[in-house]
Amino acid sequence: MRAPRGADDRVVMDVLRKKEPWLLRKIEELSPATPRRAQGWHHGMELPLLGRLRPVQVVSGGRRGVTLTPAGFVVSSATSESGELHRIVSRWYHRRAVTVFSHRMNVVRRDRRIAALGDPGALKVRRMRRRWGSCFLDGRINLNTELLGEPIALIDYVIIHELCHLREHNHSPRFYRLMDEALPDWREYRIQLHRSTTAGFLYTP
Repeated sequence: MRAPRGADDRVVMDVLRKKEPWLLRKIEELSPATPRRAQGWHHGMELPLLGRLRPVQVVSGGRRGVTLTPAGFVVSSATSESGELHRIVSRWYHRRAVTVFSHRMNVVRRDRRIAALGDPGALKVRRMRRRWGSCFLDGRINLNTELLGEPIALIDYVIIHELCHLREHNHSPRFYRLMDEALPDWREYRIQLHRSTTAGFLYTP
């Protein structure tokens, strides 16, 4: 950013704050997409869950599904074929995301400031390539399944962001004032989320 020599720092920062939504949108557009896994899905790979990478152990026999242990994921499958492992794990992530996101929605709404934003409609969980969440005019909220890979604090940030859209269905200064009131540290969480490499880990192999 260029500014006249001797320009007041507060004036410069005010301009940057006004341009912040546009700047972040352009950064996102210019960021390289997360590459697909060249090796496919396999025994020994690592997957993110709540901010931690956990190894995957594939075992044959037993009921097809996923068990989460202190050591990581144990995936029971009749085959070690990449596509089959992806289907089994993706279904597990979706079910777990529904449980975790619903719980965190209830937790953050215990705060009166957040509860005052309004009552959300149905919560839907699905994979989204370019968004962590969205809020519809009727109050329905969508959250990206892959958000389950992020720490709880970032999950809460995305939920609060979408709840603020119940009052302001845009990214106007009024919206960001709501964010300041509901979650004063939201800018730091947004930076962390933009730096995350989690997005795309559930893409089809």
